[in-house]
Amino acid sequence: SGIATIINTVKNNSDRSVTLEVINSLREWKGNDNVSADSFSTISLAPGETKTIEQKVTAIGMKLWTLDVPFLYVADTQLKIAGVVIDDQATRFGFRSVQWKGGDERGFYLNGEKTYLRGSNFSLGRFFEDPNAGSLAWNEAWVRKLYTSYPKDYNWNLFRTSLGRMPNFWYDIADEEGFLIDDEFAYWTLMGKMKDTETHKFDQAHLEWSIVELEKEFTSWIQENWNHASIAWWSASNETTDLKSYDTISNVRHLDPTRQWENGGWQKPHHPDDPIEDHPYIFAENFNPLLALLGGNQGAGIEALDENSGQHKGPKNPVSIVQMTYPAEHNPYIINEFGWLWLNRDGSATKLTDDIYPRLLGDDNTTATRREAWAYLQAGLTGFWRAKRGYQGVQHFAYLSHSKPGTAYTSDNFIDLENIVMEPRWHEYSKNIWSPAAVYIDKWTDDYVRGEKASIPLIMINDNHFTMNGEVQVFATDEAGRVLTKSERVKVSIAKNGDQNFELELKIPNQKEFVLFAQLTYHDSKKHEVVDKRKVGFKHHGVEVATRPLH
Repeated sequence: SGIATIINTVKNNSDRSVTLEVINSLREWKGNDNVSADSFSTISLAPGETKTIEQKVTAIGMKLWTLDVPFLYVADTQLKIAGVVIDDQATRFGFRSVQWKGGDERGFYLNGEKTYLRGSNFSLGRFFEDPNAGSLAWNEAWVRKLYTSYPKDYNWNLFRTSLGRMPNFWYDIADEEGFLIDDEFAYWTLMGKMKDTETHKFDQAHLEWSIVELEKEFTSWIQENWNHASIAWWSASNETTDLKSYDTISNVRHLDPTRQWENGGWQKPHHPDDPIEDHPYIFAENFNPLLALLGGNQGAGIEALDENSGQHKGPKNPVSIVQMTYPAEHNPYIINEFGWLWLNRDGSATKLTDDIYPRLLGDDNTTATRREAWAYLQAGLTGFWRAKRGYQGVQHFAYLSHSKPGTAYTSDNFIDLENIVMEPRWHEYSKNIWSPAAVYIDKWTDDYVRGEKASIPLIMINDNHFTMNGEVQVFATDEAGRVLTKSERVKVSIAKNGDQNFELELKIPNQKEFVLFAQLTYHDSKKHEVVDKRKVGFKHHGVEVATRPLH
């Protein structure tokens, strides 16, 4: 059994005193079967008076809301005067617990079980600007397909509402389909907009942001959404150095003791166990000095990952000016933006990346090579951040955004928005790199001696909540996937939420160009073959090669 704490706020809008009954009961959402007895309270209200009452109602045979089985209930509330129903309310919810922990237990816990987070972003504020958006965001069938098509293929379990909340029914679908939501408020302001006072009470009428108004907005936001099982934590801001968001969290945190707060990543976390978001845009190094100062972890290219520990920023690696000010070694960390390689849906570079692709591809800078390089490098970054286990969640930016060639800075990866068709190269790489159990080749630098043996460093990870037993093998192939050399096939066993580093010996082909594949094969209810690959010796990252070795 489970106990639902139901809090009802009742207001007497009449001009006379009333005595009424408040009755609550529980039923299953899909089956509509009653699972509780009625709970009664009697209250008296003067004209215009408001009272809040609390009842605890037991659900018989309670089932938890989980990612695999998102079971939902409905709390039915009735108000009666002299036995006559004068008002009623049906509120849907799920029984589940969500918690972030820091320190030695660092991670996100759903129903008490540590859960690694994988996913992406909905940037709806930008999507509404898209010339092809039309009424798609209000089409329930389209939105449900958006959730259940590619995200299920990629084994995602989390979405962030980048820079502002979604229409209510988007949360309803997340509740029903078993996705977690990092719900972010539309608050994004840099140092130039920060106006400080000694007490941080930014309530003067002339200031752009008012802490008084923010508290009102945050309160409404929380109370409107707090019954959604999918919402895992609240996010007060994005990349914001303005301390008003921190102060506002202090004022509203008591409203919802069941969830924690994230505060944009560029200022002090509100609590030692609250998550901190990070945006390690390594390809932004030579293109945006401000982000290099504020964001950190930049490198000259994908090869720089060989010198990167893959751990979160903190006092041991103070590359961010904000993290130097507020080191938080205890807190859990999540990446919810990375890459800096966006392409518009037509394959052209965005305003943030039009200088990057000529440097990556040289004279071979075409739509096809850009799309291949984008998919390949983003998959490499995804595998790196996941494999190094320095972050408790990794989210790509963005699953849904806008595409406005010539004017937009970011984009998504669809080539057919209305029918929800993903760019094929992106889809192929994503199917592998987001697998809960995955293999990562922990080397990007080409220092292989052709014709000689080499030790290929691998990292195995298992996000599943069961031990993964399988086999791993390394192949060197030509561009078409024909096998040139291969390692022995090794059995592996990785505990739930575990990881393992090891090496496999491989004879390097006696040719300049070859493709290095690592392939993991394992079974649960079906057979999985997951690959990671490196293009070695090729002219650039945009050369398209085989998707997997030909056996």
